[in-house]
Amino acid sequence: MNKEQLLDSFRQYEREHYCIPYQCQLTKIGEQKVEYNSYPIMQIDHKHGKIYLNGKYSKEELHYLVDYLISLGSEVKVLKPKELKDSYLEKLNEIIQQY
Repeated sequence: MNKEQLLDSFRQYEREHYCIPYQCQLTKIGEQKVEYNSYPIMQIDHKHGKIYLNGKYSKEELHYLVDYLISLGSEVKVLKPKELKDSYLEKLNEIIQQY
């Protein structure tokens, strides 16, 4: 494969593998945390005076994304999809149950 074919193959893999879109709302501090520690498949968007974290994930990476979002503490609010929001809340409840 030449370089162009390799890049095309990688882009196709990303489109097929990371197929579940998500959106979270961030505080200003949350934005700073994401900028400090983010991944190429994430992007920060500013719309109507609010800050959003948008991206896509694969089904296999759901729990990893939940842990990442938990690390942002109260600086993030999961908006969609429902599966991510439910998993996020479930993880928070597991943490609470430890106390």
